[in-house]
Amino acid sequence: MTLLSARLTSPFTDSSTRVSTNRRQLLTGAAATAGLAVGGGALAGEREPIDFQSPADNLRAWMKIYSDLDGNVDIYSWFSGHIFASVNPVSAMLPLLGFEGFAVNRCVPQGDGSFRVFINEVAFYKDIQTDRIIDSWLNPFTNERVEVFQLHAGPLTNQLTTVRKFELPDGSFAERPFVLPWLISGDDAFVSIEFNDVRDNPIQPDEWPRESVGEKIRVSESMQFMTKLSDLENPAVQRVNPTMGWTLLRSWLPWMLMGRAPGHLFYRNVVQKLSSMNELPRRLLDETERRFPEYLTSPPDESFGSFQTSYKIFKAEREPAPPLP
Repeated sequence: MTLLSARLTSPFTDSSTRVSTNRRQLLTGAAATAGLAVGGGALAGEREPIDFQSPADNLRAWMKIYSDLDGNVDIYSWFSGHIFASVNPVSAMLPLLGFEGFAVNRCVPQGDGSFRVFINEVAFYKDIQTDRIIDSWLNPFTNERVEVFQLHAGPLTNQLTTVRKFELPDGSFAERPFVLPWLISGDDAFVSIEFNDVRDNPIQPDEWPRESVGEKIRVSESMQFMTKLSDLENPAVQRVNPTMGWTLLRSWLPWMLMGRAPGHLFYRNVVQKLSSMNELPRRLLDETERRFPEYLTSPPDESFGSFQTSYKIFKAEREPAPPLP
């Protein structure tokens, strides 16, 4: 999940250039009190209308949704769902695993209007039937019991500006303004963020023959957000708490030991932005404190420039599996 915000220098789908500015007349009536730090509605006089064609306005609105405009605050997003698998184009999706975790981010405003983003992420794989965290898993495709590698990634850092730079398939680079695909309906503001990529696999098959899916890996992520336009346009609101959903299509995970077998994984998750770490589910918090305590808070400022994905960490912490007899 977090990688979407760390990767916002990458291109969106073509729909990202379509911006809905066809707002309906906003109704006046019940509203929250003035001066709220967290979104909850705003009076008409407290509004600063967003220009949805302006990269600067887009970036500031996105920071309210994803994080907090105060760069000293850690923001936690909890997610939970299931992982499915497909082994060929005409097979039904098979439920494989439960999946639950969180991302913690801190977005620090810079003097030029950009934001430095600092992210850590932890997630645990769970038995699909019992909902318990598991450390070994019987792979239904190979009938081999494998050791689960619980996800921990970070520091993941980036700098978001009003211009997005991204690499084209031919290796050249291009730029686009930071303009998101907003849809406005009354006081409801919707936005989708998408990331689609095929990139070099850090787990190469010559060194990791059983873990690697090949020279390239595929990752396609999509997140949907809904919040109140009145909160985005309220200058007193530092962050909003949107309704969110997250889907992910990706290659087999290295620890599954699927090698180059055909197929892919599909993740379906709900996401909730929290007010503090203490709102995380107790079991999730306890397991993280026991296994990955350094990931409970956002990375420090001096980590800027680092981008430690779960693939890189897997490669550093694991050894290649022995060949099958």
